Amino acid sequence: MQAQEWAQSQNPYERVLDPSNDLAGLIDSCVEDAGACCTLSFDPPYANHPDECRDLKVVVGKPGLATRTNTRYYNQPQPQADVSK
Repeated sequence: MQAQEWAQSQNPYERVLDPSNDLAGLIDSCVEDAGACCTLSFDPPYANHPDECRDLKVVVGKPGLATRTNTRYYNQPQPQADVSK
């Protein structure tokens, strides 16, 4: 995969053609990328207020690897115990 194939975008999943306009090559690259993936999960601390927007960044310590993920998520405060029972 050529680094210049990727463009900075608001959408981490968006791919764009490089100046060669090699659509077949771009599709092949996308298919190759789809073959390797992993799922990460985490347990963030509760938010201070409802629908708190937080930034998210995934860093990989291996040169040449790229990550594609959402860059923000919404979190909620800790649920309050129902004391009426």
